[in-house]
Amino acid sequence: MDLEAKYCSWGDTVHYAEKLNVFKSAEGSYLYDRQGTEYLDLQMWYSRLISVIEQPPECCPKNQIDTLPQLACQYLHEEKIQLAAKLAQKNERTFEEKGRIHFNVGGSSALEDSLKLVRNHTGRSLVFAFMGGYHGRH
Repeated sequence: MDLEAKYCSWGDTVHYAEKLNVFKSAEGSYLYDRQGTEYLDLQMWYSRLISVIEQPPECCPKNQIDTLPQLACQYLHEEKIQLAAKLAQKNERTFEEKGRIHFNVGGSSALEDSLKLVRNHTGRSLVFAFMGGYHGRH
């Protein structure tokens, strides 16, 4: 939890809870925390496609997919915290800037957050977009 407090984004909605909960595994429609408490998972149903995965990509070991396939930024798990720490430490060594890591579940959220960062850093709020350019439609 010390790593989480230092390197994970305070913008994650997980911080709205009184006590942070770290999830350890998932099976079927349930998530389990480190104490083995069962939680009905009503949000991430689309990530439970484990049975159709025959050969996961090299970056995603099969044992991780079998254990805890995906969690939104509203949830904590050890791997997320460890990855955030590694990325933030690498950033600090490379750019000599301390920071926190925020994970998103989709490109739209990531793009929106990046625009907010640029706006906050530059003080500028004007942007341009291509009409019909979302997802390559023209």
